[in-house]
Order: sequence, then structure tokens, then C-alpha cells
Amino acid sequence: MLTRIDLRDQDLSARELAEALPRARLDVATALAAVTPVIEDVRVRGAAAVRDAAERFDAVRPEHLRVPAAAIKAALADLDPAVREGLELCIAHNRAGHAAQLPAEAVTEVVPGGRITQRWIPVRRVGLYVPGGLAVYPSSVAMNAVAAQVAGVEQIALASPPQVAHHGLPHPTILAACALLGVTEVYAAGGAQAIAMLAYGIQADEAVDRADLAGAAGSGGMLCEPVDVVTGPGNIYVAAAKRAVRGVVGIDAEAGPTEIAILADEGADPEYAAADLLSQAEHDPNAGSVLITDSPVLADAGVLRGAGHREVPQYGWDAVTVPGAPAGWAELVRRFGRRSLGEVLAPAVACASEGYAVSPVTAQMWKNAFRAYSGRCDGDAFRHWFETFCPGGRAPMPGEVWRSPDHARTLARIAESGAEDFYRGELAERIGVFAQRSGGWLRASDLAAYRPEWVEPLSANYRGYDVWEIPPNGHGIAALMALNLLKGFGLPDERETAEVYHLQIEAMKVAYADVLAYVADPRFMSCTARDLLSEGYADERRKRIGAAALDPVPGRPSRGGTVYLAAADGEGNMVSMIQSNYMGFGSGLVVPGTGIALHNRGCNFSLDPESPNCLAPGKKPYHTIIPGFLTKDGAPVGPFGVMGAFMQPQGHLQVVSNLVDFGMNPQEALDAPRWQWIEGRTVQMERGVPADIASSLESRGHDVRMIDDPTPFGRGEIIARTSFGTLAGGTEPRTDGCVAAW
Repeated sequence: MLTRIDLRDQDLSARELAEALPRARLDVATALAAVTPVIEDVRVRGAAAVRDAAERFDAVRPEHLRVPAAAIKAALADLDPAVREGLELCIAHNRAGHAAQLPAEAVTEVVPGGRITQRWIPVRRVGLYVPGGLAVYPSSVAMNAVAAQVAGVEQIALASPPQVAHHGLPHPTILAACALLGVTEVYAAGGAQAIAMLAYGIQADEAVDRADLAGAAGSGGMLCEPVDVVTGPGNIYVAAAKRAVRGVVGIDAEAGPTEIAILADEGADPEYAAADLLSQAEHDPNAGSVLITDSPVLADAGVLRGAGHREVPQYGWDAVTVPGAPAGWAELVRRFGRRSLGEVLAPAVACASEGYAVSPVTAQMWKNAFRAYSGRCDGDAFRHWFETFCPGGRAPMPGEVWRSPDHARTLARIAESGAEDFYRGELAERIGVFAQRSGGWLRASDLAAYRPEWVEPLSANYRGYDVWEIPPNGHGIAALMALNLLKGFGLPDERETAEVYHLQIEAMKVAYADVLAYVADPRFMSCTARDLLSEGYADERRKRIGAAALDPVPGRPSRGGTVYLAAADGEGNMVSMIQSNYMGFGSGLVVPGTGIALHNRGCNFSLDPESPNCLAPGKKPYHTIIPGFLTKDGAPVGPFGVMGAFMQPQGHLQVVSNLVDFGMNPQEALDAPRWQWIEGRTVQMERGVPADIASSLESRGHDVRMIDDPTPFGRGEIIARTSFGTLAGGTEPRTDGCVAAW
């Protein structure tokens, strides 16, 4: 299990620091009580006790305690050549290193004629333990056997746990390493029973043991003679067994589960840090892997990679960044509002307090979220989400009234304080405390540092209309780039043709290939939005689009849970607004007692250090929510939007084309069947797409997937000013939308 301990802004004593750091729950002293009976049993009953313990702890009863020479030889013959090459290199390096460190005889003259000689004398016989229960460690064979050989040890007896998958013998790679080193005395024994066998020795009691002893040219009836020293790594029980036999034989160290501490600053390569964490974590569930850093990004990226993640997880604290919506509400009201924030939020407070009847599509999506979170959000930190949104152990039914007093209180505090309480008040403190207690990075100081930003929107002219989108870190630029490509083609007069679908899809693919390669927080982009939207770049990229479906690849530009609403009034004011927790309910985390469901927008960060969107402190992630707006000849036409993550720019492209190219009214533009490019040549299509068009697209190389569920194709709204000066509204048939006039 991965945990993060944030020691920023803390001045801990050595004792407090030791208490704060995680340690293995089981220590050697506790394990000693478990291994003592096993050791005593082996001392009294010998080989039979070793076999009984193997059956109990390793789930296999080894036929051969001493591994036959033929098995060792066969393991080397079957070894992967690449693994053999690696082992031979490891052995050579170990041999050179140990030879260089071999202690020389030292003579000290303490008085004239009086000398003290320090001489290192190798033991006659050493017992080497090699772990093999949870992972394979041929490196332990090399590191310990080579040292013994260089020191001049006469006999090496090696023990490694028997494997179910290998008929009660140690892992073949361990046997192969023994063969490379000339170690022929190898035993299928693990854990405390192996340590006891090496310390006390065991008789060849069974016929198979006597035969194996004879095959190894042994005599005297001892299958395994006692050793002088036991060495080698192992788990907590092996360490405890070493303590128990210390005095009977020498031991190297009482190490137990090993620990690794990695010290790294922001300049460290997260991939290397993750590799170090993994190299230790595979040893044992109790093994400690600790990354110590002053870099939050390295802690996040390194820990995530160390957990085996190739991308930021969707759920939990790893995907949470500072929420911006409340500050955005307050700033919009301050700059443009005629009412106070309290007046604006009063209906929302009333809905939360008094409840509202859940609509059918919302109820279905809520049910889907409950299923997803139930399967993926386990642990106490997620408990508050279920208590808030599914208090009866289920999602609300269509028509059922859902209330949330916590939301009502929180919205009221935001309203009363102009959102200050959320960022620099009690709410901020509660968010920070919850994060700290449940393993998150977010702190009240992070919230206090947040300020909303006003940005200049981007635009592209499409056949006389200016299409406006929010700039990066959002991906509205994808819609603009695709429209730039599409306008270079003459489209048929009729929308429902394979040619229209093909050109739209290919334009979107080419645009997305660039967006996914270059778009991020603009401070970290290697090119500008202007570079990506230039007519020259569009002309160059348009050349990739032909009659057949292509595999999208980025070009080289010149360097230099969503709610959407559209509103317009009689004074000419128009608003295109979108906000989201992402993926329904976001991270699955709800701040206790507040109703605040934290978003998971951070999951769109990359863990690739070469990506401009790589996770970093103070950085905004690649963002999918994009409100749109249309103007013509400098005059507003109206707001539009299509909710749905990576569907959004694709929905924008299709809606704008429907309005401009095919003269559809807002409702027609939304009703038209849609497609969604997924990856490569794969494109999903609604059932409303004519079958002959789908078939024609397949003949062009598209991998067409017909989808019955309309949800993946977005949920949009449009308001457009007509040529008569009136306003026309359209709402999405794929969700619970409405057109309201007053």
C-alpha cells in the first residue's frame, strides 16, 4: 500500500519523525514466537519436519530435499540466453568487486619485537539462504556465493523455497545461477525450517534422500551437514530464525524485511525513482520503500509510477487539484452581475435544502456512477461520497426527491462570504484537514493561493463565422483546428453522406493528434496556440487527409460530470458557461459535512516526463470542458456547448458544421446523429447514422462501432440569433435539457 506523509510546515523532533514514518507491523521479536516451534521440530525430527513445514508454508511437499545434479544442469540448459547474459555479467562484477575488497593480512608492531597480526580466515562451510517465495532472486545467489568463493570458503550449502509450479524444486533461475557458479549442494527448503536445517543438519532418513546423497558422492548418513555461518536475505521469519539459532552457528545479520530510502530533489528522474521503489517493494509485503523529497511533483509522479501506474488514477486524491468554480462564480458576479452572489445562489441553496425530483437521464447516470464507485472507491476516505449521494445504499430513482443539507449549508457559506470561506475560511480548513488525514496533497494554503483568471478566447473563422473557444489548458483549440482543416474542403450539400462524415472524422483526428502532443498549461507548451491555428499549418496538415482513413500522428508546428448552460437576454447579453466535477461525480471524495465533491481533473495530467502536460506543482492539467460561442461580422450569433469530456471538441465541430454548412436550426443541429473518434481508426457512431454511410466508411478503412447508448455522444445546448433578430434555442435530446424563455 502506498501512503504519502506530508511533513511540509512541520518541525518534528527525531522521535516524532520516527513515529510519523511507516514501519512494518510485524517485528523480529513477534515473529520469533512463530518460528521457535518450527526450528525445534526440525532439530528433533530432521528431514520429515522440513517436508512437513514445506507442505504447510509453501503448499508443496518436496520429493527431493537435496536438488539432484541433473535438475541443476537442466535449469541452466533451459535458461533464457538474455537472462544468462545478465547473470554472467552480475557474477563477473561481483567477483571483481569482492576480490578488490578482500582484506589483506595486517601486521602492527606495538613494541619493539612485539607484533599483532590481523588475519582473515574463511570458515569451512557456509549456509546460504536465497528467498524465492514471492519473487525470484538469482542476484542473491551471485552476491553471496561469489563473496564466499572469493573469501576461500570450502563448502557452500544453498537453500531456497520449493515451488509448487516446479514440482517441489527451487525456481529454475535460481538453480541456473547455482550452475553458473559451480554450487552443487542445493536444498529445496525455505523459511525458518531452512535456517534450522542449515544450523543443526538433517539425516538422510528416506530412501530418496539416501539416493540423492549417494548421487552427490556424500557419505555418513547426513543429508545436510551443519554449517559454520548462515547468511543471505529473507523475510521477517527468516530473520527471527537467524536470531533463534545464533550461538549454534554464526549469522551474517538479523536484517528482516529490508528497507530502502531514496533521497531525491526535483531534478531526479521520476522513472528511476519509481524503479527503485519497485525493486524494493517486490521483496515482501512488509518491505519498506520510502521516497524522501522536497518536490511534490516527484512525490506524486514517483509514487504513482512506483505503484505501477502509467497514468494518473481517476479516483482518489491523486486526481484532485484546487477547485476553481466557487471563485469563478464570485468573480463573474463581481464583474458583470446586478445581483449579489447570495441572490444568485439562493435557488441552488433552496434546491439542496428542500430537494428536487431527479430526472430520468440524470437518475440513470447517477446509478451508473454508483456502480462504478462501488467497485473502485474502497476505503474510509470514500465513505463520505456514498453517505452524501447514495444515503440509502443506492442512487435515487427517477422522480425521487433528493436533498442535501450539507450542500445547502456550504452554498450558503460561499454566498455569504463571496466564496472567501471556500478559499481562506472554515471550508478551506476542513478541506485541508480532510486531505491531510486521508493521504491527499491539497492544503488550506493551496486554496488560499488560488485566484481565478480572465483569459482571451481563441477564434477561427469558418466560412464567414467566427468560432470562439477558451484557450489552453483547455482543448477547445481542437475544435478550431479541425474546423481550419475542414474549411479547405468543399462539402456536399447534403449532410448525411459518407464524404461529410469521413472529412469531419479525419479533420478531428489530425487536430487531436496535435492537441494531445502539444496542448497543456500554456506556460509549459513548446508552441503557442497561434502556431497551431495558423493557416499555413492547417494547409500543411490538411495534406494528410485523403480518401482513406489515416492513423493520426502529430505534426511539427512552427515554434513561437458536466453542466453546460447558454443564456441570452433582451439587452443583447449572452453567456456560454460550463463547469464540471468530471466523470460524473469526480474523484469520489466528499469533504465530510460539507457536500463538497472534489473533482478529478488532475487525472488528465501525464506521467510522461517528456510530455508538456506532465504532472508538476502549480501546473494546470489538460482540460476538457469548453464553452463555445459564434459571431458573424463582429456581431454575436450565440452560445453553444456540448458536454462530454473528449467528445466536446468533436461535438463542437459537428454542431458548427450543421449550423453553418447545412443551415440547420439549433434543434436540428443537436438532433442530427453524431460520431465520436476514439483512437487510431476507431470511430463510434450513433444508431441514427444510416447503415450505408457506416458501410461506406468501413470501406475507406474506418473501424466503425455502432453504439446504442446515446450518452457517449455528448449533451448540448444552443442559443442562436436569427436573421429576424429573434432568439432560437435548442436542447439536447440525449439528456435532461430544456429551453426556458421569460
